[in-house]
Amino acid sequence: MNQDFSNSSPGRRPAVLAMCLISVLVLGMWGLRTLFTGPQEAPGANLNTEPVIRAGFVNTVPGEGDVRTYMPTVVYNDCRYWDREIIEVIPEGSIVKKGDIVVVLDSSELEDKLQQQELELTKAKGQLADMQAKQKLVGAENQRLLAKFQMQANIAANDLKSFTEATSTAERRKLEGQTRLTSDQFARAKEHVSVTAALKARGYGSITELDLAEATMEQRGRERDQAQGALILNNEFLDPRQRLQLKGVSSIADKDLEYVDLQNQLLYANAEVSTLKTMKWVAGTQGYVDYLTKAIAACTMRAPKAGEVVYAHKRHENRMIEVGSKVHYCQNIFRITNREKLVIAGRVSDRLVYNVEVGQKADIEISNQPNGRVTGTVSWVGEIPTALNWYEPNILHHKLQILLDGSPEELADIALGSTAEVSILTDQREDILQAPLQGIFSNNGQLSAIVRTPAGLELRRVRIGENNGDTIEVFEGLDEGDDVVIENRTRLRDLARDLEPAPDND
Repeated sequence: MNQDFSNSSPGRRPAVLAMCLISVLVLGMWGLRTLFTGPQEAPGANLNTEPVIRAGFVNTVPGEGDVRTYMPTVVYNDCRYWDREIIEVIPEGSIVKKGDIVVVLDSSELEDKLQQQELELTKAKGQLADMQAKQKLVGAENQRLLAKFQMQANIAANDLKSFTEATSTAERRKLEGQTRLTSDQFARAKEHVSVTAALKARGYGSITELDLAEATMEQRGRERDQAQGALILNNEFLDPRQRLQLKGVSSIADKDLEYVDLQNQLLYANAEVSTLKTMKWVAGTQGYVDYLTKAIAACTMRAPKAGEVVYAHKRHENRMIEVGSKVHYCQNIFRITNREKLVIAGRVSDRLVYNVEVGQKADIEISNQPNGRVTGTVSWVGEIPTALNWYEPNILHHKLQILLDGSPEELADIALGSTAEVSILTDQREDILQAPLQGIFSNNGQLSAIVRTPAGLELRRVRIGENNGDTIEVFEGLDEGDDVVIENRTRLRDLARDLEPAPDND
């Protein structure tokens, strides 16, 4: 029901006037409060914010290195296994010719060792000559003994062969001939006795002739028996004994020859072993002498070609190539360079190297240079990471090379070996929506940001891209001009607990 106050009764007018008066008093008191306390702050006014912008996006990778020439000739310390002290250097930047002395290392200790080893080598060579002479004497004596016993073995074998093939046969034939001869004589004597006895019986002979014939027959019988006995004795006893004796002598001679041969081999082998040991001694000492000679020669480092001398200082380790410093084996000592091309021999962290490619531009700041900053182009990136130093093996980096832009005249004032700070341009795009990187955080598994609006704080889910360490590319969730809260991550998560995510824009 609408009320018409113009026609209201006189009783109600004072109530209306009272209400109006109360309203005026309330408004007046609120105005006085505003006058004394100032305007009331909007929600989140005390938080740090940065705006979302649309601008060019630039991303760089930092690196460091030192100035060198392109493909220099590097000379390293070839004096093995010892740290050597530098006793002489020519000034860095000197122009040298091929063969000029650049660095001299202390070789006094090596020269003392070389003198000792040369004396040892002389002693070893003398002993080797003595052992070789003894070996020759042993060989000659062995040949003499071997020839002697070989001759004895040959004589024994020849005696056995002579007896078997000649003497034994001749003696047997001789005895057999005597046996036949005496047998024939006995038979004739016996026949003569028979004839004589027959003649006597007829009266033609005498008893004396018969006795004489019988005596002759008996004599011839004894001779026959003796000859047969001699043949039997020779065949059954003398010949086998002589044959066995000669075989024994020949066998003993062969065994003596074999024994002497083996003994000679042993003696010669012992002499040869002693000679080989001495030869090993000589070879080892000679090798050490050659090594020391080469090491002493390596202590005098000469320029392999004409050019400018640049020393390979290790500034990050505070190890300089100078008189009094010590250098180790295979350490780079100096380079012979020309200034037609200058490069930065640098390194970049293994965490950032995957954004670096050949052909990318680089901004370079060289220390102590009057011309300030220069530019360059990445020409090589190492594939295998290495430790920065031995006492920090977990800090890895990749080597890289950056070719400096400019002509030799423009780069003439740059000192070789100077340290350089490098910023490699890995990404550059225009008109990119970017938010402060510090304002992006993870909230319940979602990347989010808190935006301060006139109505208060608002939680936004975001989709992002690349970042350059300061700002991050934004695809969704934020608009240009939004004020993003950039407090620390803990504070942002605490604020997000009291906020509801804003609805996604369709």
